[in-house]
Amino acid sequence: MADRNGKPRNSPPLRPQAIERERIMVNLESAKRQAIGHHFMARKDDDAVAAGLLSGSLTMPPHKEWALPADPTWSENPFDDNNWQFQYHMLRWLDPLRRTAQAGDQKSAEAWARYARSWIQTNPPGKGGSRWPWTDMADGVRAMELSFGLLAVGEQEWLIRSLEQHRDWLQDPKHIKHGNHALHQILGLFVVSAVLEDTTAMDTAVSWLGDRLRKSWDEEGVSEEGSVAYHRLNYSWWQEAMTRLDLEGVERPEGAHRLDLVPEVLSHATTPLGYLARIGDTNTSKLRGITHPAAEYAQSFGRRGTAPSATTAVYDQGYAFVRSGWGQERPFVQETYLAATFGRQNKIHGHSDGGGITFCADGVQWLDNGGRYYYGQDPLQEYMKSRRSHSLIVVPGREARRDQPVLLTHHEDTDDYTDFTFSDTSYSGVQIDRRITYLKKWDLTLILDRVQSDSPVKAEQRWHCGQGVKATALSSGFALKRAKKTLHVASLTDGQRKDVRNGQMKPLIGWTSTGWRTSAPVDVGTVYDRGTDMTFGALLGAWSSPAVQLLKQRLKDVNDIAVDIHELVPAALLREPWQGAEVPPRKRGSPSLDAELDWVTEDTLRINAAGPGTHFKFDVYGDEGPLFIGSWSRGHELTLQVPASSQPRVQVWNRISPTVTQSILAQTPMQGPGVPESLSEPSALDEPMDQPGLPDLVSESPLSDEPMSRTLVLIETMFCDNEQDENVLATYFERFKISLSSLLAQQIPDNAELLVTIYISSDKQKWIHRTRRIIESASHSPRARYRIHEYDHPAEGYPQRDHIDWLKNPNKQGPYRGGHFTAAHSDIRFEEYGRLIRAAIDDDDLMLRHHVGSLVRMATAAQAEFPDDPIMALGPLHTYIGYVEGAHVRFQDVDMRRSMGGNRCFVIARPSEVDLVPLSPWSIPEIIDIYQGFVAEKRGFRLSYVREHSAGLVYMRWGSNLSAHMKDIHVLEKHGEFTLDRVEDILALDGAQAEGDNDMTFGLLAPDLRLTVKRSGDRVNVVTNFDKLRLRNAQICFYLMSGGKRVAVRGYSEVARATFPQAPGKVQIIGFIRFQGEIIARVASERI
Repeated sequence: MADRNGKPRNSPPLRPQAIERERIMVNLESAKRQAIGHHFMARKDDDAVAAGLLSGSLTMPPHKEWALPADPTWSENPFDDNNWQFQYHMLRWLDPLRRTAQAGDQKSAEAWARYARSWIQTNPPGKGGSRWPWTDMADGVRAMELSFGLLAVGEQEWLIRSLEQHRDWLQDPKHIKHGNHALHQILGLFVVSAVLEDTTAMDTAVSWLGDRLRKSWDEEGVSEEGSVAYHRLNYSWWQEAMTRLDLEGVERPEGAHRLDLVPEVLSHATTPLGYLARIGDTNTSKLRGITHPAAEYAQSFGRRGTAPSATTAVYDQGYAFVRSGWGQERPFVQETYLAATFGRQNKIHGHSDGGGITFCADGVQWLDNGGRYYYGQDPLQEYMKSRRSHSLIVVPGREARRDQPVLLTHHEDTDDYTDFTFSDTSYSGVQIDRRITYLKKWDLTLILDRVQSDSPVKAEQRWHCGQGVKATALSSGFALKRAKKTLHVASLTDGQRKDVRNGQMKPLIGWTSTGWRTSAPVDVGTVYDRGTDMTFGALLGAWSSPAVQLLKQRLKDVNDIAVDIHELVPAALLREPWQGAEVPPRKRGSPSLDAELDWVTEDTLRINAAGPGTHFKFDVYGDEGPLFIGSWSRGHELTLQVPASSQPRVQVWNRISPTVTQSILAQTPMQGPGVPESLSEPSALDEPMDQPGLPDLVSESPLSDEPMSRTLVLIETMFCDNEQDENVLATYFERFKISLSSLLAQQIPDNAELLVTIYISSDKQKWIHRTRRIIESASHSPRARYRIHEYDHPAEGYPQRDHIDWLKNPNKQGPYRGGHFTAAHSDIRFEEYGRLIRAAIDDDDLMLRHHVGSLVRMATAAQAEFPDDPIMALGPLHTYIGYVEGAHVRFQDVDMRRSMGGNRCFVIARPSEVDLVPLSPWSIPEIIDIYQGFVAEKRGFRLSYVREHSAGLVYMRWGSNLSAHMKDIHVLEKHGEFTLDRVEDILALDGAQAEGDNDMTFGLLAPDLRLTVKRSGDRVNVVTNFDKLRLRNAQICFYLMSGGKRVAVRGYSEVARATFPQAPGKVQIIGFIRFQGEIIARVASERI
């Protein structure tokens, strides 16, 4: 065939020119039909993107903008990134130019032709400056882009020749790879063949497409790729592939019905939070845009569509999805959800995650995988794909083999439980068996791992936390926390070391992908063991003492974790929990030892003890001897499985002091389940002499191997930090002398020590000498020490800040206070103390003599209330205020909305194990509310107020303080008021050391939101103090209520006021503050 000039068709033209449509076999209508799919259809931003390309700006997400040269070399790699080069050579980024050119823009047409022709001339088939021009998938996508380009630039010979080259390249079987890359290559062949009207090549493409479909999707509608995100992507790509066949009138291949099953699979693979389970190369992806009843139900959180009939789905390709429900009996997002993997470990976009789990409950993704980081050689990418970034067993020092499948050897789903067993031989010479059992009635997940090897190996059971989840290692396992929510990974096997690692580089551990080549540190809890036959046991869910205790007792007698479930799990945990099972028994205060015994089921006994001591021990005896011998712990209750027919006896021990214990012997009740027997006398209720193995009852027993830990109370104060005026210094020193006298008079409780550190700048030598003389001449407790630390002001001065604290007390601010703390306490051996209480007091406030003892009692009560929190910041609210009015002092006893300096303190368990510098009492907020609780959690500690405690701080108002004098606005409750003749009389007060110290309460206040509502006719205006509360990233909304119904809303925003222009009569305004998805404050106005 010759062109219009009579030259052979294959001769290159002298200049770009159109070729007559009828003289070549190009089907422009087919090109027009086939220009479908997300990347090839018109978008709202086409004009803007095309204008950017014309001006030399190219952006290919997820990569940054790049200056596109007018004449590329096609070897560019500005970001040293495989994916960027991959997209660059697809030429798909040219399509906005093609679309605007079709709409009539000549410059776009010229630019498309210039870049396309440049690429074609530079990269002949199989050649080019790198592997990327003709790499798999890029070749197929580019074939489509060049085909659609005919619609923009006409039937150019150079373009048609390239289409023929792409057809020939893609028709060679050796160039076709696997997975979705092969799919795009085959579609490229199909499209270019349709445009060239090459029916033979089209037939080849259709045949290959059928083969590829049946390899890509199994009979259950599950993709081969090993990634839930790619399961979703492949579904879209294959739907598009079927549409391309339909558009050309080609029959769909055998097996196309498998695609109809995909949406329900994806609904099972969607977590209650609305995200796809993070399996394989999956990041934060949602299930969107699928019209199917089950998929719509999952993506709408149960508001639309129809829920799948099952809550458990297991697929042969290696997925197991388990959930507690579909939102019918509790909110959809609060359902428990577990995803486990098995099967081949070398899937296309899969990870080495066989037996691993992700876990979601109560609206939080507690355990998650590392996700997709990068497609290329990178240490973090290798980590994300390896076992090390998943919640499973890792054998350090050995390489896991990806060619070894993890087998699902057992699966059973009943009304009471879902049970899986996996066999894993990834490590040469090591057999790993994992059992996952979801106990439906208790909403708890049991995970058991058994590791066996020919020679001793180290093994780690890892728990890879989700983003924002903070893990704390405890003797009982791990406490996982996010915001105000907690999940426990309770340890069921004793004697194994635990720790938490985060963002570690050598070796890599504690990282998760946050996007393309971006990552963030996450917590990884690890349990360690070593041997030839090891068992790891864990229970995931809300803390349940009965379940943990029952399982630990049963596991002591079980070696093979593959036994029948009824041998492994006590019957009580396969039934509905008994009444009160999920609520811990209230810890009862009692001056003497007593115990309540209750048969909660026919073979399950629950014991709840109370006594004067903090530690308990339980022993149970039957007719033939001991049935259960316990160990000492702070737990005051025990649940165990024993036969009721044996009428067992229970000996309850209570430790009163390091050297004294007492015990009682209790006969289990005969009345039957649910009726408790209460015992209170510390003596034998039945003679034990004829009971084999029963010890004699004793009232005192040495326990010298368990000494109580020492407490160091560290109180810091600073005298007139940056003040230079001698008159002011003289005035304040008179006040400081009284404050110092109150510190010198402190009564120190047994097993505690007091260290008072006074910071004074070195330019105040006169005041340093006077302070030293006062200390040296005073008598004080032998368990108290007082020291002065001198420091220098920086020669360059301090930063200029607006707040008065920075003006007068810059060294109480970070980073100055940290340096002073370190220098002042470098000689303190914190490892000698089991607990540190770190407080601070202003130089003009006072402490009553019992205040240190009150701080110690508060710390003890807080640690009992929050045993899983090694670091707490406490803000006691009960305080005294001393208003100095002339020669007299008006003395108020109040509970305040704010916790004042001298009350606020850090309580730090094992202080030698943490960095104390950031834990300055001057960093604890005055406002102890829910918002500050979130902030504290991000800093790594629990924040809580304390109420119902003995007040010991006297917050002095001298009439000339730098802050507002009267504090009535901050008073929650006023208990009393009286007048003293002079300030020094305060030192003689003992304070009301109320027995209420035994009834302290802890928690967080709601932010002090206040509404002012005014009406003018039908118009209602609302003004609040929201903007004064300084709640960063919080939002407020308003409801207009009438007759108990909501009639209007002003949605969440940062605007502190609202107007309702047409309000009915007698309305009420309700304001809500939302922070991090939770309502943290609510206030309602009077009706107006």
